[in-house]
Amino acid sequence: LKAFWDLGTFFIIVGIWAEQNLLPYYNGDLSGRIDEIDVQWTDAELSEVITKGETALNIIVAKELRDQMISDASQNVGLLQRIAEKFCVHSGVLKSVDATIGQTLASQAALDACRREICSEEAARYRQFGDALSRGFKTNEASELKVYQNIARSAIEATDAELRNGLHYDVLFDKVSHHNDRVRRSDLTAALQRLNRLQQDRQVSSLVFSYNEKTRYLHLVDRELLFFRKYGNPNWAWNED
Repeated sequence: LKAFWDLGTFFIIVGIWAEQNLLPYYNGDLSGRIDEIDVQWTDAELSEVITKGETALNIIVAKELRDQMISDASQNVGLLQRIAEKFCVHSGVLKSVDATIGQTLASQAALDACRREICSEEAARYRQFGDALSRGFKTNEASELKVYQNIARSAIEATDAELRNGLHYDVLFDKVSHHNDRVRRSDLTAALQRLNRLQQDRQVSSLVFSYNEKTRYLHLVDRELLFFRKYGNPNWAWNED
């Protein structure tokens, strides 16, 4: 990238990481050669997405359901569009409604049905994630202590606000120690440093959690997890243990 920069060729890289300045952190030579554009969706902007859909389809989504959709999306515009699309389908709207009539969509049952459908579609992926962190690498002490499993369990049991803001190492250590007081800080550090690799090796795509060694924060990469754990009634591997 730095060579292309010197030649006047520029790139736009679209990533899903939550941290700032991650590329220069992994490659200091990129410092000063890149600009980051942090895309965060506000509730007002998500509401505008629904409004544009209403205009295109000549429908009105009842305010109570609209507010629920925005809350469910957790600032993830992709998830909002997915919810809205399935809500329309379950409401019987497959194309633009007659312009002279219009239609108000107010079925809570339709929204509940689309929630169940999305969770059903995502269940296998999150099950794979839970199993991957429960098994660990099977070759080190971290696996014997179930450090990876307890990292996942502690994160899953955290509040929505904690996951949106990230879990600091010290907070995470306290949570993990609550589940297994034999886990040392060195065990947790070693596991967190290999957390991304474990998910990649187990083909968990995209990553659910990512750890930043510089800031010492565990970040939730996949915001759909908040939706799934709320409506999917998940049975995680550690509950079975």
